[in-house]
Amino acid sequence: MIYDDDEEQDWTPDLDEEQDSEADQLPCPSCGAMVYDDTDRCPHCGDWIMPLSASAGSRSGIWIVAALLAIIGLLVWAVS
Repeated sequence: MIYDDDEEQDWTPDLDEEQDSEADQLPCPSCGAMVYDDTDRCPHCGDWIMPLSASAGSRSGIWIVAALLAIIGLLVWAVS
């Protein structure tokens, strides 16, 4: 592309490939090794990698249901 002297050049430097690949990596929750963020299983330790929001949300829902069932069970036991 040829630019005239009067035109303002919009130039942005290309990211270094190493910096770009590091941006897509996160530490494995089990062993701490750097893995790509879309990896399902850590290639270093073999543990499954799940998104924190999905696993935390499902765990809290299970605990709420379990607590409600325990309260209902206690109430039924106290009434009888």
